[in-house]
Amino acid sequence: MKKIIILIATFLPILAHGENMCVKNGSVMVVLDPQINGTALANNATGQTWSTKFSYGVISGIGGCYTNVGAVTGVVASDQTNITPYSTGNVCYCKMLRPIESPWVCSDEEPYNSTVKCAGNCASYCSSRAASVVAVRVGMFGNVVE
Repeated sequence: MKKIIILIATFLPILAHGENMCVKNGSVMVVLDPQINGTALANNATGQTWSTKFSYGVISGIGGCYTNVGAVTGVVASDQTNITPYSTGNVCYCKMLRPIESPWVCSDEEPYNSTVKCAGNCASYCSSRAASVVAVRVGMFGNVVE
């Protein structure tokens, strides 16, 4: 069953004027608003998984460390192939998997001083940065993978 998820963050003004919307049975519609901060945080450093609760639902994903000179908070990583939860590096990247997949997005341009420190803290950092930093949410919500 193919699920269709519509991101309204950038289209809200357009959709506000619509009188109705047709959605196929079995589809899911989620409004991901990057301006709303998250409240509850959860993470697992071993599996590099994280989740953050928002008023509109929970988003969750994975974290991965990678060395990327010139990384900028909220910007999609130029290398989407080599970043994984098991890759090494000193810059933490976050990838939303639910409710829809995003590309790897830089959580902070300030690198850790060691690859071990990045690996041990990246999932926690993704959860907290997804909850508190608009640029990270814009990077994830605005660049979903189809």
